[in-house]
Amino acid sequence: MTLSALLLIATVLGAAPDAREAPRQAGQPRIVTVTATRFAFEPSEIEATEGEPLRIVVRSGDGLHGFEIRDFSVSREVPRGGEPVVIEFTPTRAGRFPILCSVYCGEGHADMRGALVVRARESGGAAPSAAPAQPAPIADDPDLDLSVEQPEFSLVTLPTTLRVPQFKSAFRITHRFGRPLGSGDFGDLVGDLFGLDSGAQIGLEYRFGVMRGLQAGMHRTSNKTISFFGQYSVVQQRGASPVGLGALVSIDGTNNFRDIYSPAVGVAVSRTFTRVGAVYVEPIWVHNSNPAPDQLGGDNDTFMVGLAGRLRVRPTVYLVGEMIPRVSGYDPGVTHGTFGIEKRAGGHLFQLNVSNGFGTTMGQLARGGLRNDDWYLGFNISRKFF
Repeated sequence: MTLSALLLIATVLGAAPDAREAPRQAGQPRIVTVTATRFAFEPSEIEATEGEPLRIVVRSGDGLHGFEIRDFSVSREVPRGGEPVVIEFTPTRAGRFPILCSVYCGEGHADMRGALVVRARESGGAAPSAAPAQPAPIADDPDLDLSVEQPEFSLVTLPTTLRVPQFKSAFRITHRFGRPLGSGDFGDLVGDLFGLDSGAQIGLEYRFGVMRGLQAGMHRTSNKTISFFGQYSVVQQRGASPVGLGALVSIDGTNNFRDIYSPAVGVAVSRTFTRVGAVYVEPIWVHNSNPAPDQLGGDNDTFMVGLAGRLRVRPTVYLVGEMIPRVSGYDPGVTHGTFGIEKRAGGHLFQLNVSNGFGTTMGQLARGGLRNDDWYLGFNISRKFF
């Protein structure tokens, strides 16, 4: 190779742009782009330098997530759809700090972790270059997202309008202790541990997302009543619709579904309030609610209207209440009422409630509460499998 050729090659290489980004100007934040998907952050590690500003741009690649670095008081919700969330702060100490997803996003939520690695400041060191551009968000099922207004498919006994994602499921236990809280004096109540030493009516429930918007399930109580139920989401609260609407159907059968069948149809109308809670109106007609119409000679059907609400008082704590007056037809006892407090923990929801009756199926609710003077301690535990 001649000398002139070598000089030509050297000239071309010298004119080519440097593949590395130029060092940032002093005081400019380091920019890092992060994608949150089920169940990982990409990149999983963020590098920073002690005392230098850091700007993290977080986008979701599927559903709702959270981005939390507790050591630096960073906690933000990351919405679905790829909308960027910009977080700016300055790491004030060196070390390795965990990054967590602070919004429950499914069964792998606990494994969704990352790390912020902060190097000690070095004099004269150049700032790291910005992260590569973010890829486009991935399409996903919005039914998988946590709804903080409707965290569960039921209130205490009445259904919500929350949809079960397709091919996903949920399980619930209902438990009503048999001792009235007002029976005897306070010493008697404490001696019975507020009714926990008494017998109880227990219910086991499983529901499954058959298709988008359609769910079906079964609920069995310890008095051998079995209820099969279904719900279809007719309208969701979004855009021009100010409410959500679900069509309800069910049929109860006593004695392990061999006697006294009580079919029911109704609608659940909900209105959610962003990050606050929801209210419900649920007109329901129950056929054959009278367990012995021939002997009693009365009405055999019940039309009732469920009135309910759920109020979010803390990020994961709710107050809930129901009242189910019977408008016409068979209406023994008193209007069923219940209220409670509940705590959401990942895919679980733990609820402590007090009711004036034991009903948890539509046929049982149509028969009302027992007495307004008798209230019973109970609880519900639910678990989502997604």
